[in-house]
Amino acid sequence: MMLQWLRPFTLVSTLIVGLSTAQAADLQGKRFGDWNGVCEGQICYVQQMLSSNQNTVMVTSVGYGAGKPNPTMLIDLPASTQVKSGVRLQIDKQAPVSIKASCNKQRCRGGVALDAALQKRLSAGKAATVVVVPGAKQAAISLPLSLKGMSAALNAIKP
Repeated sequence: MMLQWLRPFTLVSTLIVGLSTAQAADLQGKRFGDWNGVCEGQICYVQQMLSSNQNTVMVTSVGYGAGKPNPTMLIDLPASTQVKSGVRLQIDKQAPVSIKASCNKQRCRGGVALDAALQKRLSAGKAATVVVVPGAKQAAISLPLSLKGMSAALNAIKP
């Protein structure tokens, strides 16, 4: 796998809905299965990191944007990822969800709004993968995304 190292990142500029101080205190550092509660001040979201050989290769975060009725899932991948080949979220054996993504020098980032139907699929799902092409002239790979704790995580981040 030719994925380059990816630094953990800050979501303050993207997920900007704040929780109350009490809600933020309850969420920070809390685990929801394989999801971790993260708060930067009163900006909170849940996050999961996938690592290989002690390098982070995918960071998946879910939180609410200002004025948005549904949460957004952001997926950060190494800058070498060939997003023009597509980024897809596969939940169990259901039809994949296409994710719009773009890249800069540091990383590639894709995002998808989690409407009620997609939230239900994620909460009820057994297994998920993010399908990407990691580099030029490489075959697509499936990166595992745990859904353990997803339902509780989605409930915890509701503003």
